[in-house]
Amino acid sequence: MKKNQAWDLILEKYKEIDPDGTMAIKNKITNIRTCYRRELKKVADSLKSGAGGEDVYIPSLWYFYELDFLRDQEEAFESVSTVDFDVEALKRNHTLNVATQEIRVYIAILLLTGYLTPKYMRMFWQVKSDTHNELVASSMRRNIFFEIQQFVHLCDSTTLSPNDKFAKVREYFTKLNTNFKAHFEKAGSSHTSIDETIVPYFGRHGTKQHIHGKPIRFGYKLWSAATRHGYLYLRDQNVGGTGIVRENRLENCKLPSSKGMRKKPRGELCHQMSSEIIAAKWHDNSVVTIASNCHYWNPIIKVNRIGFINKKRSKIQVDCPASIKMYNKYRVELTVLTKMLTP
Repeated sequence: MKKNQAWDLILEKYKEIDPDGTMAIKNKITNIRTCYRRELKKVADSLKSGAGGEDVYIPSLWYFYELDFLRDQEEAFESVSTVDFDVEALKRNHTLNVATQEIRVYIAILLLTGYLTPKYMRMFWQVKSDTHNELVASSMRRNIFFEIQQFVHLCDSTTLSPNDKFAKVREYFTKLNTNFKAHFEKAGSSHTSIDETIVPYFGRHGTKQHIHGKPIRFGYKLWSAATRHGYLYLRDQNVGGTGIVRENRLENCKLPSSKGMRKKPRGELCHQMSSEIIAAKWHDNSVVTIASNCHYWNPIIKVNRIGFINKKRSKIQVDCPASIKMYNKYRVELTVLTKMLTP
């Protein structure tokens, strides 16, 4: 039986008691189950503390035992440590009772905001028809959501490394990179693009940056590697790389100056090569300095540009090295990832 059909049967049964009943019964059932989970967690916590006999918590909810058939569905949620919640709650002298299912619903709402982003999170629970989200409002109460948001932490903040500005999410980073590596083969690409990525953030933090003119102007700047489909990946070794470099990074490489290259015709190429790396300067609209350990200048290809012939603006063809072509082909991969991160 499908979920909607089940709700229709419940509503039909409910109308035997209240003929004016509507699908608002979903909210009532959700609230009843939430109260049951909280009482069940209090019982479980008292048992974990070593309490015995008379010291075990006795539920005060009058219908608790009527819903005991749900107990098997409330399995432990091992991915989230309740210790991290409790530490932050104790700091503020706050009693926090969070059920397993509530954490799951909280994470589900966060995933939903990845593509449905309100200006303010509270708008999901407003009664206005243009902002109210029935899926969110019927799944979790607003106050419970913000209570979890206030006290949820991905680590024990009492044992943070003072030298790591991202210590609060370092363990999360490690798990993400492990999962990305494990599923990289499914991404179906042998080429990755490495560049800076901005993670949106508008609060106050010492590592927050502002980059004017970018799709994401405020946030944390991280280094990322992604495939052409936007799949994020970070590999530690055996990587071939091609990229644009600053001229002052090649002090020991005897390439002509950019000022001298500008006087030469478009398409002019100068290069130097060692046993592992090739560095080159290419004159296009401006002078481009590129280095690679996997792509060379050959073969030279023709690319279309806008130039002047007999003082008239027209299309021209310019020589372009293979390393530039490969760089331009795969550099859009981080752009795809950025579009996914942009709210």
